[in-house]
Amino acid sequence: MGRPGAMTDDAVRWFDHEADDYFRRHRTPSEDLTELLPFLRPGSRVLDLGCGPGTEAGHLASLGHQVLAIDAAPAMLAIARRQHPRVEFRQGDMRALDLPPGSFDVVSALYSLIFLGSAEFDEVLRRIRRWLAPEGLLFVVAQGGAPAEPGVAALFRLMPMEELAARLRSAGFEVVRSSERPPRPEERQFKKLRVVARRV
Repeated sequence: MGRPGAMTDDAVRWFDHEADDYFRRHRTPSEDLTELLPFLRPGSRVLDLGCGPGTEAGHLASLGHQVLAIDAAPAMLAIARRQHPRVEFRQGDMRALDLPPGSFDVVSALYSLIFLGSAEFDEVLRRIRRWLAPEGLLFVVAQGGAPAEPGVAALFRLMPMEELAARLRSAGFEVVRSSERPPRPEERQFKKLRVVARRV
């Protein structure tokens, strides 16, 4: 077993190295975001956790939401700030963020929690719950599959929907909507898990 945090640290280095190529492939907001949008109230305070090049953060801000976007990879943030100068971007590690309790209506985590180790995953869910206002929403998109699926790089975590839902419940959330979609040809070939959960 690797040292604690190795998966996340390796992911940050990879995203720093691949930032320009990643942005070329992610210039438009993810279709997964359509699962969250119906739940957003006007002017929602949104935390985009693991924002990458800022595409989704910029889209949410354009819809009138108050967005704080955080990522650990400096190269990703450099692109995000150039593309969306009116959005607040900060560099930070989600495992060590110190944000005021109850300061967000929504936390959006698209393909970012998957880079956490098992214990880190659960701890970050508990942190997110503290950052959310009462009955605030968490939107998670993850890669679906068996954790030990052959041929999968150790860079990110796979889990079935049942495990993701159970971890959310254990951290103090109620699942209000969940769905799965097949991967597109240009994506990693795993099911995409999409969950909207409410703080309880």
